[in-house]
Amino acid sequence: MEERKATVLAEKYKNGTCSQEEQVLIEQWYNQQEVSDRYPDIPHIQRSMDEVWKKMDIKNPSKRTNWKSYAAVSALVIGILSIWLYKADNAIPVSAFQDDVIPGGQRAILTLATGQSIQLSAEHGGISFQNNTIRYEDGFPIWGYTPLLSSEPRSTNYVIINTFNTLEVPLGGNYKIILADGSTVWLNSGSKIIFPTTFSATPHRQVSLSGEAFFAVSKDPSHRFTVTTKTQQINVLGTQFNVEAYPNQQNSKTTLLEGSVEIVNMQVGEHFGKKIILTPHEQTYLDGNNIEKERVNPEKAIAWKDGLFVFNDDRLVDIMQTLSRWYKIDVDYNSIPDSRFNGQISKQAKLSEVLEMLEITGQVTFKLENNIIRTYAKNSNSH
Repeated sequence: MEERKATVLAEKYKNGTCSQEEQVLIEQWYNQQEVSDRYPDIPHIQRSMDEVWKKMDIKNPSKRTNWKSYAAVSALVIGILSIWLYKADNAIPVSAFQDDVIPGGQRAILTLATGQSIQLSAEHGGISFQNNTIRYEDGFPIWGYTPLLSSEPRSTNYVIINTFNTLEVPLGGNYKIILADGSTVWLNSGSKIIFPTTFSATPHRQVSLSGEAFFAVSKDPSHRFTVTTKTQQINVLGTQFNVEAYPNQQNSKTTLLEGSVEIVNMQVGEHFGKKIILTPHEQTYLDGNNIEKERVNPEKAIAWKDGLFVFNDDRLVDIMQTLSRWYKIDVDYNSIPDSRFNGQISKQAKLSEVLEMLEITGQVTFKLENNIIRTYAKNSNSH
């Protein structure tokens, strides 16, 4: 392996950007730890990471000393705690919570232009809306209700007309759809997309989004692909990007992985109609009427699609909004301090495990009862 500082390695693991080789290296370190070492002190981490470092083919060992700064150790601790919480299924005590909440799953409702609604199967991760037929992405036909005593599924009778349909993912769900042009859209919890049966009758391809989705748009230089939200219009020819535009959030973000996109501010005000061109690893941030762009790590923006929560200096209020959608819980936002957090954990973790990670990496503690999360400063007597 090429020379790297341990700080970079730990930071990459924390952000979910490790190569397979780097990930194996850190997880081998984890696997060597005893259960009693689940929360070791900093000197222990330094000693054990030295052992890992020796396994890396370092040409100039004298450079290792830089990573033992306070900032480096802090990043390392966060990354390693994320590993523990990600991997140890039974490591998190849940006694602090009256009730625990299981994670969401694959669920969605398809409403056709005729008004017919189809509850999509949780056994399939997505649907295909091509060639004037609807199937699950694995080719399995969409079936209707199956009587309990029947071994044969009963086919759903549906009518497809050439107009707009709606795929809605409820709180605690996610789902994928392959559109008529071959473009694929992954929808996050609490999101909805309105799309046409076919794009052949329109001069350009157009869909509407409320919520969050990742788009992998099929290239078609002669037919522009447009995503409209409440506050912006996104124009592309063929590319991959993530859009976060929940109606109950003041801001919206568009993050580009490859290709290029044009963002048009549709919010009424001084900057109405302002256009911004994104290049890979850039993100627009629309807050009120003002729209700006900056360079970001795009992998963080799409971690949700790959089954991860990734927090990198994120505000606690934003984290709580994410958790409320995935776990279908309420949050007492009046109790949330202005804090920021780092960490990574699987979206398949129980809610208590995620909250425990946040408690470890921050200065707050949580109480969950009656499906409501409340936040307290550590050592507070309020709970």
